[in-house]
Amino acid sequence: MSFLSCSRMEEADNNVAKINISVSDPAQATKAVKTGWEIGDIINVYLNSTTTGYTPDFTLTYDGSKWIASEISSALEARFLASGGTLRGFWEGSNSCMSNDAWSKSGRIISFPGRGDDEATTGTAAQLVAGFYDIPYTYDGSTLTATINTWRIDTHLQITVAGIDYEAGRYTMYSDQLVNFAYIRTQNGSTEFSDGRIAGIENADGVAFVCDAGVDLTAGKKLTLYLLDNTTGVKYEFSKTLSSSLAEDNTKVTAIKIPIAKFVVDMGLKVKWAAGNLGASRIFPAEDNYIARRATTGDYYAWGATEPYYDEGYAYESYHKHWKPGKEDGYAWTSYVWDTAGDGTKFTKYTGNADTFATSGTADGKNTLEPEDDAATVALGAPYRIPTYEEWDELKNSDNCRWERDLTNYLYKVYSLKPGYTNQYIILPAAGRWMSISYYRGDSSFQGYYWSATCGSAGPNNAWNLEITTTTWIRDTRPRFQGLPIRPVSD
Repeated sequence: MSFLSCSRMEEADNNVAKINISVSDPAQATKAVKTGWEIGDIINVYLNSTTTGYTPDFTLTYDGSKWIASEISSALEARFLASGGTLRGFWEGSNSCMSNDAWSKSGRIISFPGRGDDEATTGTAAQLVAGFYDIPYTYDGSTLTATINTWRIDTHLQITVAGIDYEAGRYTMYSDQLVNFAYIRTQNGSTEFSDGRIAGIENADGVAFVCDAGVDLTAGKKLTLYLLDNTTGVKYEFSKTLSSSLAEDNTKVTAIKIPIAKFVVDMGLKVKWAAGNLGASRIFPAEDNYIARRATTGDYYAWGATEPYYDEGYAYESYHKHWKPGKEDGYAWTSYVWDTAGDGTKFTKYTGNADTFATSGTADGKNTLEPEDDAATVALGAPYRIPTYEEWDELKNSDNCRWERDLTNYLYKVYSLKPGYTNQYIILPAAGRWMSISYYRGDSSFQGYYWSATCGSAGPNNAWNLEITTTTWIRDTRPRFQGLPIRPVSD
């Protein structure tokens, strides 16, 4: 956006030096931002050599007719260049999106949090700042003179997420346009963490995060932001198609909590592996106890069933009392969706080449789950699915991955050995299993089982699964009726 070149002169006598700067008026085309200067407007000015810190070298404050410069110290005057130099600065808008102790800049990027008032606490608000860059000045030994007539609008987007915890360095934000937002600051002006983690701003509505002008927020552009909770592994998504300028739109964005199972890790293998189990609320255990660890295990499914047999939230109760109607026998053949005999001898689907296992008497030749019977696909949508046994074999191949056992937290960390991917890994908790109405806890004997999408070779009443123990990880088969966790993959 541009501003008209209708100038006002402002002069200020200081103990040491005089500032004489002409500032152009805002153009009518920018009415969504500002229609004219108002009493109390502030322009924060920096000498071109200033690259760090939050406090401007001096400020210009509008008194209704002219701009008044702040006191110029002898130390600052000593930095005025007799040969001339350049200025840069930012106008602090009426939405109070800047303060000298809570924002920072780097090159042509300015970053700041909301102030915790007005629209900053009501959800997502557009934060607009008019800035100027590389404005030449002259200095004759007593007066610095410059003309500010080239303006640029920097657009910043603040997002407040309700229902999440505030903890410095807990989150990472990125977008569909940029890999990471490097310039996100806390309320007190502290820097972001070196590995991309950020701190939010805690307010009455949740935790606020601010991204800078490095993204395209023009009208008609769809912007998708992702916020990752590094502690739990939960991922949040924000998506907005801008209808006009953000100032006119007063953009509000709804946070969508992305299932952990949708957050995939590229380990350089044929498929990408989900970072967490289907239905899990955490990737990493919060602490060393069963209650905390079970949040990483997720839900349990019979092979080919697309829903757990129990009510939501009751995945771990032994001698379960919350079975869904028709599933009162728990994870047993009598509850199994494709079993008509109730004893694992006759099936209506997935009979492979075994005619004797087919209710119709003729095998259907199906050995791999179809999308409508794949719990991962049904819950998450394509391209998420349950891995085949060949894909589990690729993961457990010692040429591809290194498995590291954690006996304290009852899990394995699986690290990629593929060149360029050696910093990538997934966690597989020893999540146990359901059989009948009993839950066999993974943390009592380090039991871990994960379904594949493939029927067993010995007979279609079994399916291949990955089994992990205190000493090894193997591919084995289990009866299709049992309740096992699912770790999705994505093509």
